[in-house]
Amino acid sequence: MSKRKKILVIIDMQTDFITGVLGTPEAEEATKNTVELLENEADEYDAIATTLDGHYEGTYLQTREGRNLPIFHCPVGEKGWFIDKRIADIVFKHKNHIILQKENFGYDNWKETIMDIANIPASSKGEELVIKIIGLVTNMCVIVNALDIQTFFPEAEIIVDAPCCAGTTPEAHKAALMVMESCQIKINY
Repeated sequence: MSKRKKILVIIDMQTDFITGVLGTPEAEEATKNTVELLENEADEYDAIATTLDGHYEGTYLQTREGRNLPIFHCPVGEKGWFIDKRIADIVFKHKNHIILQKENFGYDNWKETIMDIANIPASSKGEELVIKIIGLVTNMCVIVNALDIQTFFPEAEIIVDAPCCAGTTPEAHKAALMVMESCQIKINY
């Protein structure tokens, strides 16, 4: 078997989730932990994929998400939409990084994207993959994307680094981690 590929997936580490309209002290702490992780580990990854949540003011409140979370956030191209500068400064220097735009909790194209950036065959179930997931918000976008990735790559080693994640509340963060762990995703506490 070939060498295992390591992929880092960073979910929505954007200004609006850290210090903006949906920011929390826990998200700021997760951001600091992410910067530390990137400073120590970025070169270990064959690829880094970063998602960007993005919405448009005229249509967001008409979506199911907008009706349930009526706080307009991450307006495409505006300050709250951008990846936190501390993280971007490291990620954009990585030899193999990709930015993925999404409009709701999940990203639609994980299977093809990971197969492409990891250069693995179409028949793969992920036996040759280690995928670490970090980001915001644990009980929304992180859990949805972690479970999606696990669905596409059932044999991959999937890890969520809890200190580099934050939920809407500390309780919601813990609950999401418990659900992911019960689904056989490894949680690093």
